[in-house]
Amino acid sequence: MAQSSTSVAKPTVKLTIDQAWQLFTQQFDGAVVTGMDIEAKHGSEQWEVKGVSKTREYELTLDASSGKVLHSSDEALDADDRNSEYANDAINQDGLEKLTSITKIAENQVGSGTATSWDLDQDDGRTVWEVEINHGTHSTNVKIDAYSGEILDMEQDD
Repeated sequence: MAQSSTSVAKPTVKLTIDQAWQLFTQQFDGAVVTGMDIEAKHGSEQWEVKGVSKTREYELTLDASSGKVLHSSDEALDADDRNSEYANDAINQDGLEKLTSITKIAENQVGSGTATSWDLDQDDGRTVWEVEINHGTHSTNVKIDAYSGEILDMEQDD
């Protein structure tokens, strides 16, 4: 999972998860989303959306302020991954907790600090958000069920 120690300035993140999702599915017809993250890279906040079709894997990087496509790639899936990734790793957009709710849950759980990166992914068959909270010289990763908002795990990094 991608992590960043660079702070994300939340007010400049104008592109919502729904908009990033839609741009991905428009760009790659027939693909399902298998993961998303948002973090600061190269001086700006960026959405990175990953997905697969039955035969290909895709990645789309978007500027989180403008929605501009910064990078796009696709390549053939290995024979071992065909169909299994498509069926097992697809994330259902219906019922996902909003990013603002997930952020609030994570920041409240840690008690102090600011969310700096968010990663939506499958973890042991469960769709989870992993939110990095920076507080002082430390950071804490909070793993949250993406549908219920239940806190699943919390780990402090030094």
